[in-house]
Amino acid sequence: TVLVSSHVLTELDAFCDAFVVLARGRMVGHGTAQELHGAEEGTLTVSVTLLTDAAPLQRAIEEAIARVDGARLSQVDGNSLKVQVSEDAMVQAGLLRGLIEAGLPVVSFTPERPQIASLYSQLARRT
Repeated sequence: TVLVSSHVLTELDAFCDAFVVLARGRMVGHGTAQELHGAEEGTLTVSVTLLTDAAPLQRAIEEAIARVDGARLSQVDGNSLKVQVSEDAMVQAGLLRGLIEAGLPVVSFTPERPQIASLYSQLARRT
């Protein structure tokens, strides 16, 4: 075990497996980046960008995602979606295929790994 204390959080993502987050002298979270993000083991967040605003397409989006086992829509913001889905590449490919087959104008589809800098901001605000 190696303990590293740093304010340069972007560097920590590259070589740390687990984190203890301190804010205002108190521990506000601990675990892997995925655990701190609240994602289940074996899942990740996929960021999907549509060509147009998602609001009028909400029903089609929900139906396409519902067809994928274990996929869950977690956020809609303008033309961006966040979907919780399995880390299995075949499941992710099925999600992308389903969105396109539903006629949704997908511009980008990017699996995300939670970044400790944004997680720290979220956790520190709660205190």
